Amino acid sequence: MCIGRQCRSFYWVRKTFGWRDTWPVDDLAPDALALLVPFLGPLTDDPPEQVDGKNLNHPGQTFDYALRRPDGRRVAVEVTRAWDQEFLGAGMHWGAFVKQIEEETRRRHPGWVGRYAINVDPAYTGWPSDHDPEEFISAIEQCADAGQHRTVSIGRDVSVSNATAPREGQADLRIYSSFAAAEFELGEPARRRFAAAVARKHKTMTRAGDAGYETHLAVIHWVLGSTQAWREVLIETPPTALHPQQIWAIDLNATAGRPPGRVPVEKLRPGRRDLT
Repeated sequence: MCIGRQCRSFYWVRKTFGWRDTWPVDDLAPDALALLVPFLGPLTDDPPEQVDGKNLNHPGQTFDYALRRPDGRRVAVEVTRAWDQEFLGAGMHWGAFVKQIEEETRRRHPGWVGRYAINVDPAYTGWPSDHDPEEFISAIEQCADAGQHRTVSIGRDVSVSNATAPREGQADLRIYSSFAAAEFELGEPARRRFAAAVARKHKTMTRAGDAGYETHLAVIHWVLGSTQAWREVLIETPPTALHPQQIWAIDLNATAGRPPGRVPVEKLRPGRRDLT
């Protein structure tokens, strides 16, 4: 998935925000801001200021961008992700890691046949390098001894299972990486990641609100086709904090051809009325 190709129409943002490479903001933040600005209501023609703790015009503030209303009110925009990209990156690395485990298991047990799965919890954002490969080989050996459907856990988020079907008659050994995308995108993991994204920006947004800024949190997703899980979080457990005053979902995939049912910007807060 090439976000760069899909965001060529935002060249003016990159030109305006020439400092994006010199300040530690999210690489996708300028594109997200470009989509969000038309939805924020009346603003001055002044270009957005990057803040992020280093702008003397906004002392003590760590949000990403400052804008201004025609009546002088200051607007704070913080951009974050719900970590969809962690899933994609980890998925690719887990695939390569599992291939190495398969090769090493074949080397140690040249006569083995069967099917085994290395299962990674879809909400897990760890990396294969966080684990000792010997743990996986040992778990596969245990699964082979115990037979079909045997599962051995490696920590809380990773496990190995024997997926060999009876009478399947495999002539070789195969080990797969099981990374449940659907559950990651639409199930409980999506709810947890969104709640975490809002929670980790609480201090930044509260600090801005206490200083008199109007506060907006933009949460980027670019795998999800739906924000239903995110909306459910806000309906079932409405934020008690005053800030951020508004929460937005930004879908960078919806900018190129706008797939059916997908919109680039959705307001998720304020109010239960906006969530139904």
